[in-house]
Amino acid sequence: MRAAGVQPNAVTCSILLKLFVNGSCAPAELRRVVDLIDEIAEPVDEALVSSLIDACARTKQMEAVSDLIRRFRHKGHKWCFPAPLYGSMVKAYGQAGDIARVHQTWQDMQDQGVKPTAITVGCMVEALVTNGEAQEAWNLVHRQLEDEEQNENINTVTYSTVLKGFASTRDIDKVFVVYEEMRAKDIPCNRITYNTMLNACAKSGGMRHVSRLLEDMAASSVAPDIITYATIVKGYCAEGDVDRAFKVLDNMQSEGNFPPDEIMYNSILDGCAKQHRADDALRVF
Repeated sequence: MRAAGVQPNAVTCSILLKLFVNGSCAPAELRRVVDLIDEIAEPVDEALVSSLIDACARTKQMEAVSDLIRRFRHKGHKWCFPAPLYGSMVKAYGQAGDIARVHQTWQDMQDQGVKPTAITVGCMVEALVTNGEAQEAWNLVHRQLEDEEQNENINTVTYSTVLKGFASTRDIDKVFVVYEEMRAKDIPCNRITYNTMLNACAKSGGMRHVSRLLEDMAASSVAPDIITYATIVKGYCAEGDVDRAFKVLDNMQSEGNFPPDEIMYNSILDGCAKQHRADDALRVF
């Protein structure tokens, strides 16, 4: 191409980046494409940046995005991305475990005066939670709620992600504070919300809350699924309350909506083994 006197452009670079997304090109070659993007004369558009983010995320080289942005701004180019692109960068940095760049990207978005969308906020909350910053994710939710122009960005998915963050640290008290806040603000709770709550109870010795959560589910017309039942069984067995686990299993079988799966059976067998209930274990087996 260059030998023929034809210079590569943004479209050329986008096509080359696809080779990294689909795994056709060695990750080590990505820097050559980044250098090429730096050299092209025409403006770098949103589509090219999006392709670069995808390629860098796929090859685990997100620092290449930061490097290119730094180069262009050093040359005086004022890159200002739309909110979805900032969301993509935050998500990719979060998945790469680069929490410093997650914060830098969010700050850059604010410095550029770009207003986040619900999806952008969701990406940021997910990145924070994934990297062990559930409290900061919750703080972000509060800041969004306090802004009249941004409070509509907070929804069920956002809150459920915060719940997941506190559940992963087994902070059952904080989980229920977030849950009560959701209800107080009339933010709907869906099946994912309730299953996250139940999982937190199962992991944190909070099975005393299960009856109330099931009542809340029914009142909200949210039907349990196999994950709901399996989580409850696992939680009761973990607390040594195998009898209640058996009751859940019996109710499932009598209702006939969901056949017990191997996870549920193994949880009960494990509970029986820990309680030295060989006869019950053999009956289940």
